[in-house]
Amino acid sequence: NIGRKAITMERKFVNLRRMYKDEAPLTQINALIDSLYYDLDEVAPILQNGYRLKAEASDTNYDKAKAEKSSLEANAKREADAEALIAQMMGVDKKDLAQSSLTTQASTPANNDTSKLTDDNASADLQAAAAMDARLQFILDNISTKFSQAANAFKEKNYQASKDFLN
Repeated sequence: NIGRKAITMERKFVNLRRMYKDEAPLTQINALIDSLYYDLDEVAPILQNGYRLKAEASDTNYDKAKAEKSSLEANAKREADAEALIAQMMGVDKKDLAQSSLTTQASTPANNDTSKLTDDNASADLQAAAAMDARLQFILDNISTKFSQAANAFKEKNYQASKDFLN
């Protein structure tokens, strides 16, 4: 999915700027740059010839309200499952984690006016739909960085360092 890949790459660029600012170790910066090269190599052939999104309805009896409700319910279930997993991994009580999530969401402004969808609102809605919870993004970014560092060490035939990055 090109849209999701673009969002992921943008997040990596943000992390790269932060790493430069925080004077992170050069191995981490190089690993992130290598993963961006890989991402660019993956999408460049698709974008080179032009890319246009095309929406098609596969169901002739499509009920938009029912689909939106189903999507919201599925998203709520995924968020609850993710919070439970993170709470289990961090050894935190699920209620404490949910409370901090509610506090974070309350401080974030939301746009629920669906009667006037402009291009900006549609773009914001697409980004919000593709966005991942900040805690999951943090975990994913850390895992991705470790894998990239391990791959770089492996390419340099430094097998022990590669193992160490994965442990």
